[in-house]
Amino acid sequence: MSPLVLICPYFGKLPNYFPLTLLSMKNNSQITWLIFTDDRTEYNYPPNVQIKYVDFDEIKQLIKENLDIDASGIKPYKLCDYRPFYGIIFQEYIREYDFWGHCDFDCIFGNLFNFISDDIFNGYEKILYLGHLSLYKNDEKMRNLILSFKEAVPDAEKKLQQDYPYQFDEVLITQYLLQEKLPIYIDDDNIADIYCLKKPFYITKSQVQTDVVNRRIYLKSSFIPNNGLIFSYHNGKLQGIFLDEHGEIRKKEYMYLHLQKRPMDYQESLFQSVDSFLILPNFFSPYKYVDKKMIHKYRQDVFFYGNFARIKWKNLKNRFKRMKIKIGQ
Repeated sequence: MSPLVLICPYFGKLPNYFPLTLLSMKNNSQITWLIFTDDRTEYNYPPNVQIKYVDFDEIKQLIKENLDIDASGIKPYKLCDYRPFYGIIFQEYIREYDFWGHCDFDCIFGNLFNFISDDIFNGYEKILYLGHLSLYKNDEKMRNLILSFKEAVPDAEKKLQQDYPYQFDEVLITQYLLQEKLPIYIDDDNIADIYCLKKPFYITKSQVQTDVVNRRIYLKSSFIPNNGLIFSYHNGKLQGIFLDEHGEIRKKEYMYLHLQKRPMDYQESLFQSVDSFLILPNFFSPYKYVDKKMIHKYRQDVFFYGNFARIKWKNLKNRFKRMKIKIGQ
């Protein structure tokens, strides 16, 4: 069997910097990416990326056939709640793999197997727990657990049919599997999950917390102090570059970079036939030497960051949507 397949339905226009994401996927040649999309833009897909051109109605039909849920009213973004069920929904495509998983495309992937060793694959049935990258063992035990999870969540079918995201892919599945005593491999230190409400790069560190009174888990986020963090991608390795407490340049390798909801400027003509580049606040740059002056430049915050207002407004609308759903129940 092959070690790992990542299942990636994506509808609408892929991110403008998708060619750089593809490069980082190409350099993880032991991993298969299986993309279902209606974006027929001609990309230079590497051999380990399989592309399936479908429309969203075909995915809804697979959900109906394999999960027995009428998903006819959902929108593409709602697929985040279906992620734990991908091993069932897309079962015909993944029989030859030891593990299956899901990921986001607003990511640049480092060398994933530098962080996920054979010992981790052999010792855990669930690896990582965030929506932008999570892995599940592809066996009957996990399949049965996922089906039991669907039955255990109150009003699961109704929630999966509603437009509002209920975090099935992060909070709910993690809570259920921990209750079932399933070992989950959690790595909080090697994921660069970038905070979206500030222009400089701040890493959001999510940790699983337990609410004993209410018998539930939740994700608590904290920020790693900004020391001028920027990123380089060079020959398949993703590194954060920053200043230490003494003002000296330091580097740290990361599993992947998640550019959550962040608009990034990408000029395609600058990245023809490259295997290295820099990731700076809100744009990509051809690879070049990083000095202290550059780091200081990109650690500066701004008085008004437009992305802040856009995301806050979207979150407010989602909150009102959830209130309307609760009132209607």
